Amino acid sequence: GDYTAVIQKYDLMICRRCFREVATSLGFRKNM
Repeated sequence: GDYTAVIQKYDLMICRRCFREVATSLGFRKNM
């Protein structure tokens, strides 16, 4: 349960701070 919460918080931080880099690496640009 805690692991999921950590993942969500970490995910939010990544989306806000390095969304461009992460998106490019994972290829989320297609999703956008």
